[in-house]
Amino acid sequence: GTKNLHSAHATFPRFSAEDANGLPFPKEAYYFDGTSISESELAHDLRQIADQMTADATLLDQDWDTYAPQFDRLSAADYLAFHAGKINKPYIFKLFRDVVHTEFGGEPHESSAIQLILVLPVIDGQSVELLSYSDEVYSVIGGSAKITDALGKALAGHIKLGMRLKEIKKHGSKFRLAFANQPPVDADIVIVAIPFPVLNGVLLDVKLPKLLRRFINEAKLGANEKIIGSFTSRFWRHLRGFTSAAWGDLGFSEVWDATQRQPSRPDGALNFFLGGNQARQLADIHNITALGKQFVSRLNRLIPGASDAATGQFIHTGWTKSPLTKGSYANFKPGQLTRFGSLLWVESDIPDERQQVGAGNLIFAGEHLSDAFYGFMNGGAQTGRWATTLILEKIAATTKK
Repeated sequence: GTKNLHSAHATFPRFSAEDANGLPFPKEAYYFDGTSISESELAHDLRQIADQMTADATLLDQDWDTYAPQFDRLSAADYLAFHAGKINKPYIFKLFRDVVHTEFGGEPHESSAIQLILVLPVIDGQSVELLSYSDEVYSVIGGSAKITDALGKALAGHIKLGMRLKEIKKHGSKFRLAFANQPPVDADIVIVAIPFPVLNGVLLDVKLPKLLRRFINEAKLGANEKIIGSFTSRFWRHLRGFTSAAWGDLGFSEVWDATQRQPSRPDGALNFFLGGNQARQLADIHNITALGKQFVSRLNRLIPGASDAATGQFIHTGWTKSPLTKGSYANFKPGQLTRFGSLLWVESDIPDERQQVGAGNLIFAGEHLSDAFYGFMNGGAQTGRWATTLILEKIAATTKK
């Protein structure tokens, strides 16, 4: 399993700034060690390690069974240390730390080297595509919650909220679901779409394959958070700034324009994105406004006008400390991709390559179980669709009997 990993990865559209097209400012900026790194300089400094990652990604694509265990034994930090001779500037290590933070929500030592390799930075002449595996094409006016809100409205009367699952127990030919504050429910078939760190707190009194139970016990989500600040003008549209995003060592891993595709408004918002330890530490910070102002002050040293444009208003997420998620999205530690790869949904035109995740009529779904799209909403949608298809097949088979 997992040889299709990230082959068609799609992420949220944070870099689709059509209203910025034609502006004479950099698309992305890189701020490290108190200075701004130009794209051409980055292309030069990144070329050797990017070539190595491309070569290793090719090996994985050609013979996953041989090479995946070798790379999966290494952490992203191990991989970069092993190829330190191909990294001629120290800031490149910081840049890859930012990438692991944002894409997987962990520190480099907590992330499988395979995850880093398949990020696949591409150098084309003097231009850099840091995350070549991302092919986002859509955004939703009003936010992506519009989709789930519409689905919920269409299914009004069929959805029950506020039911905290405590136990799933085999009950004759059915499953009995016990809840903290509601009567139990008996069901013939159950889809469990709960992140494994949360599911680990649910008593599963059912027969499960040992590897699946181990996966549930060991799998963790990454840590990511957003701090979004408002500004009276888009000061970042500057020759020393950016139109879409910036990476750096300023206390956040990445920052991007959160008001893209809104060309008619003069003001704007920036999304400061935190990952790994940055996000975990946010849970203990009580004055988020002070932290946001600190980020703005650091940006101001590199892009004049940041402090003047700041309104002082900030909002933030709280996924890492939420009891319903206990993190952001899937991150596989060294060894886990090959250990648990057979327990990910694989969608394929070739029947023998397909993989389903479940134990009899207990079926598991979620982005953390998608081979091609883990870490993204696509993975949740894909595994949900396949789980539903599997249920329809089971019902059809029962009806024929």
